[in-house]
Amino acid sequence: MDRYMKMQTSLFRIGTLSGPPIDNPNGQIYLRSQFVRLRFPALRVQGGLIWNRPVAVVVRSLTGQETTLPIVDVTRIVMLALTGLGLATVLVSMFLRRKTSPS
Repeated sequence: MDRYMKMQTSLFRIGTLSGPPIDNPNGQIYLRSQFVRLRFPALRVQGGLIWNRPVAVVVRSLTGQETTLPIVDVTRIVMLALTGLGLATVLVSMFLRRKTSPS
């Protein structure tokens, strides 16, 4: 019961989850994902935002050896690069506007 209450009061949480094993003739496969959870307790309704993204695929052979294959999220990398480029453009344009404006 305490664990449930602690999770309910957490406003921001980041964690990693592993899915159930998928059986394969050569062993098992686990899917691993990362989540970000943001809750809004000030609102009267229960709710918030949850963002999930795949992180890795874990392959466990019949001998017990585990291999982790990372998943590269190209879309996230491009979105972060575009956000940084947009921010840099705004900052440079503000700097140039200040330099060229009459004092």
